[in-house]
Amino acid sequence: MAIFFPAAWFVGDKLLPQLRKIEHLAGGQDTVLAILLGLVMLFAWAAEALGSVADITGAYLLGIVVARYTDEEHVVHHGSSALAYAFVVPVFFVNIGLEANVTTLGAAPLFTIIMVALAIAGKVVGCSVGALAMRLSWREALQIGAGMTARGEVALVMIATGRAAGLVHDTLFTSTIMMALITTLITPPLLRLAFAQRKTPPVEERSAVIEAAE
Repeated sequence: MAIFFPAAWFVGDKLLPQLRKIEHLAGGQDTVLAILLGLVMLFAWAAEALGSVADITGAYLLGIVVARYTDEEHVVHHGSSALAYAFVVPVFFVNIGLEANVTTLGAAPLFTIIMVALAIAGKVVGCSVGALAMRLSWREALQIGAGMTARGEVALVMIATGRAAGLVHDTLFTSTIMMALITTLITPPLLRLAFAQRKTPPVEERSAVIEAAE
């Protein structure tokens, strides 16, 4: 791991600046998108085969390098969104859902409730503390914490990887899926509460405040 991360960062840092030359020679962004998607697969394979970490880590690392050191992130976003959200993502979610066994929740309902509660509290408290450390207000910190509550693809990728490796039993697998679903559904109401405007005081009260201030 200690060798893989700096090596992957170095390789990405040296390869990505060449994309502009390739785009100029190829005369379009389709070639750049194809090369970037190929690099994503290569980094994902290298992360698991050479770096002893999950394949998603390699893809994430390349994404950071692309976003920080080139201006090609828009090519990836616009080019892959249609393919991902029209085909790959729905297939992934359907496959995960079909593998879930809801009847196993009856064996450990308290465990699922605690997992959901900790997932919500962990994001709200953890992200709020980070926001406060950056000198944001309490209201802004809570807004960030509420917005970060939802868990989706990454949590499901992790639990699916663990189950494929034989490390996760059916109860934990289904409970995690329920946690991801509930936290995703509860995020919009939490955001509405966090961004709710305070009631404007009556005209008489505002006048009294202004007069006192003067």
